[in-house]
Amino acid sequence: MDTNDLKNYFDGLHRDKKDPWDFWKSEYEIRKYNQQVSYIKEFIDSKNILEIGCSTGAHTKIISNRFPNSSITAIDVSEAAISQAKKNLGKSNKIKFVVSEISEYISLNSSKFDTIFWSEGFDELQKYYTFESFFKLIGALRESLVNESILCVSHIISVNGGNKNLNSSRAVLNSYHGIIETRFNKIQETIHTAYKDETQKTYDYSIFLYKPKPNYGYSNTNSDKLNIDKVDVVIPARDESETIGNIVSEIRLSKYVGDIIVVDNNSVDETSLNAISEGAKVVKCNQRGYGLALKKGISSSTNKYIVKLDGDIRNPNSRWIDKLISHAQKRSNPFVKTYWNPTLDDPDRVTNFTVKPIFKVLYPELLYLKSPLSGIYLFDKDKLSIDLLPNDFSFDIALILQLHYKNMMFEQIGIESISHGSVSNKKRTLEHYFHMSESITEYLIKKGYERI
Repeated sequence: MDTNDLKNYFDGLHRDKKDPWDFWKSEYEIRKYNQQVSYIKEFIDSKNILEIGCSTGAHTKIISNRFPNSSITAIDVSEAAISQAKKNLGKSNKIKFVVSEISEYISLNSSKFDTIFWSEGFDELQKYYTFESFFKLIGALRESLVNESILCVSHIISVNGGNKNLNSSRAVLNSYHGIIETRFNKIQETIHTAYKDETQKTYDYSIFLYKPKPNYGYSNTNSDKLNIDKVDVVIPARDESETIGNIVSEIRLSKYVGDIIVVDNNSVDETSLNAISEGAKVVKCNQRGYGLALKKGISSSTNKYIVKLDGDIRNPNSRWIDKLISHAQKRSNPFVKTYWNPTLDDPDRVTNFTVKPIFKVLYPELLYLKSPLSGIYLFDKDKLSIDLLPNDFSFDIALILQLHYKNMMFEQIGIESISHGSVSNKKRTLEHYFHMSESITEYLIKKGYERI
C-alpha cells in the first residue's frame, strides 16, 4: 500500500469536484447513511465514534445529529476532503477532523472508541491493502474498541444487478470480511437495493455490524498476566542421531526448561541413546506418524506449557525458549510461534507451494502468518483438544486452525534462519516433501470444504 498514491488520488478527486459522489444532495446516499446510523442505535448509544473515510463530512453530519452527545473523530487520507468538510460543518467542539491514512492513525493513537463507521472506502481495499496488512489493521482497530462496541462496514456489492468487475471482486471482499471475523463476531448483515438518480443506476449494497471478540481468549490485564516458570520441551524424532544430542544439550541451557521429552518414532539408529546421554526423557512411539509422536510426547508431559521443537535442527539455540516465554508473558498469550527467512538450502518448499496457495483460496485471513509450518512454538496444552488433531504431517497446521476457530491466535516472533535436515544436506528427499504436502493439502481442503 502506497499512502502517497492513495492521498494523491483522493486529493485529485476532491479538488476537481467539491462533492465527488453526491454525498450531500443524493437521496440514495442520505438514506444509506441514515440506515447505518439507525442500525447502530439499536445496539448502542454511541459516545465516542471513529469515522473512517469521512470525505467532505456528509456522513459525519448525520452521525453528529443522530448522536448529539457523542465525540467524533473523522478521518480521511485527503487533505482537500478534510478542508472541505471543515467548511461544510463549521467549528464544532464534538468533531475532530484528522488527515491521515487509517493504519497510520490507529498505530499512533491510543484513543478508545465505542463505534467505528467504515463506508464506501472499503470497496477500494484490494488496491491498497495486502491480506497481511489488513489483518494488522483489523487487530489494531479491535484494540481501539471497548468491549461493548460496534464496527459498522458498508459497501456496494453490485451495480444494475450484475456489474462484472464488482462481482469478480466480491470474492476478495468476502476474504476481507473473513479477516474481520478473526477479531469480530458478525451480528447483522442486511442487503439493500436502491436507485441513484444522479448516476441513473441501481445499486445493491450491504451493511455489516460486528462486535469485538475477546482478545485471543486472554486478557491483558495485570491480574491475568501469565507466569510461566517451566515448560516441557517435546521433540518428535525418527532417525535423528546426528542432531538430537546437540539439540538436547543446547536447549537444556534455558532456565525455563523442565523435562525434555524426545519421542522416538520407530528409529533404526541411535536417536534414543544419544538423547538419553544428554539427559532427555525418551518415550517410544512405534507406530509411525509425526502427529502421533507429538501426541505421545504431549501426553507424557507433566507441565501445561509445552515448547515443541524439531529433531533435525542443526543450529539449536536455547535463547529461542527464553524468547518464546518472554513474548508469551508480555502479551499474556501462551500461543507463540517462531518464524524465519527461508534460505536457498531450506526454501520452505511446502509453505510456498502448498500452504500459502491454499490459504489464499480458503483461509485468506491466515496469510499474515509467517513460516506457518514452523516446528518451534509454545502452547498451553490445557486450552487445546490435542486428541482431535491429526496423526500425520498436518498436525502443526491443524493446531493453527484449532486456535483460529477458538479465537486464540498465535503470536509470532522472528528468529535467525534455521538449518534443518533438507535436500541439500541429503537428510531429506523430495519424496519426503511430497508426503508432507499430500497430508497438509488433504487436511486443509477437507477443513475448507467443511467451512464452506
